[in-house]
Amino acid sequence: MKLLPIDIRQKEFSSVFRGFEKSEVISFLTDISDSVEGIIEENNRHKEEVLRLKEQLKSYQDIENIMKKTMITAQQIKDDIQLSSKKEYDLIVAEAKLEASRILSEARERSIQYQKEIDELIRQKKLFKMELFNIIQSHMRLLEFKDDI
Repeated sequence: MKLLPIDIRQKEFSSVFRGFEKSEVISFLTDISDSVEGIIEENNRHKEEVLRLKEQLKSYQDIENIMKKTMITAQQIKDDIQLSSKKEYDLIVAEAKLEASRILSEARERSIQYQKEIDELIRQKKLFKMELFNIIQSHMRLLEFKDDI
């Protein structure tokens, strides 16, 4: 049976011969009632404080969960950015290698073309020299022939 402070205050005892002093019993019951009432009030305050702290703890746990999710998301974003950067880096390097290869190929082709042009110019120079030599010889013969006449 749960006793309330009012139950203690209103409790009446039957009188017996050589019993306790009624005023002392009533005074003691009043003191007990006041004490129990204080304990109940304090208990209620503690219950309210426990509820408030539970709510605050729940709030902190919610914040912690949000922060954990945020950290996981941030880590995933960081990993995605790193992966994307690596792919972009690999693509840029591959494109640069391809462009370097193309430039080298063009340079080789131009070098071969220049060498062909040099060879052609050397051939034309020899031909020109031979023709010039032939012309000079032909003029020399003409001059000799004129001298003979």
